[in-house]
Parts: sequence; C-alpha cells; structure tokens
Amino acid sequence: MTVQRAAAASAPQIAAWLATVLGDEQALQVVTAAAAELGYRASARFTPEAQRLILERLGVRPDLTGTVARHVLKRHGLARPNDETGVRPKASTAASPTIQLDEIIKMFARALGDEKAQETLQSECRSRGFGDPLTLEEATELLEGMAIAPGLVAIAARFAKARLALLR
Repeated sequence: MTVQRAAAASAPQIAAWLATVLGDEQALQVVTAAAAELGYRASARFTPEAQRLILERLGVRPDLTGTVARHVLKRHGLARPNDETGVRPKASTAASPTIQLDEIIKMFARALGDEKAQETLQSECRSRGFGDPLTLEEATELLEGMAIAPGLVAIAARFAKARLALLR
C-alpha cells in the first residue's frame, strides 16, 4: 500500500504499513503508544508530518519494530530530505543486528498457533545452541534449516525467511 505524501492517515492505517512484519495487533499497539507519547489521540487523523514523527519515534527502537519503521519512512515518502530520517539504530545494534526469538515466533504464530510456534522455535534454537536474541545470521540459519523439512513448519519458515531478508 503506497500513500501519497499529502494524505492524512489514521492509526490503523499507519499500523497496516507495519503489520506485514509485526502482525496487526502489535503494529496497532506500537503506533498507538508512539502517538500517545507524542501527545496525539489514537482516534486522530495524522498529517504526513505527524506520521513521520510517529514512525521516527518507532524507528529509534533497536528491535524489529525500529527496522520496519525506518523502512516504512522511506517507502512511503515520509523520510526527511536527503534520507536524513533522524532515526538510526543504536551503535551496538548497527554493528551486530539481532532479532528477538519472540519476533520470529510471531511470524510463525498465524500458521501454527502461538503455543506450537513457541515450542517449535525454542526447540530448534536449543538444538542449534542459539540464544536469545539471535543475530541475523543465526536467524537465517535457523529458518533455512527449518525450511527444508516438509509440511506447514517449512512453509512458515520460508515466509519468515523472506520477511527477515527484507529487513536486512
């Protein structure tokens, strides 16, 4: 979904930009929280400037949410001129990007259910000796290993791997 720079958007519309990776519920939650931190009502229609401020607020986070918010800023033409969004990951995150296991579990939850996704991914991480958070290389290795098996787990792993690749 591409938005024209001059269009106002509601919190659910902004959340929809993030939902592909974060899921509907978490995306709406983080957008609403960021809007509230900036003094906006959740029911407001946000100008492009307010959209940029909300996404920049989310973009400073060192987790998956921050990565997706920075991508959305650029994708929807809301980044500051000359690509100076004002948001960058913390130095330690930029040097060694990581992803929380919970973020990967959420990618699997729609296909497998919360409990099965958590059980499956935690078991795979233990068997490979991976901790939490995972480096992006570990996450890719984990998902590649899971993607070769037949069945629903492999399908979910392939989709999660594609999502992870978009964040690199």
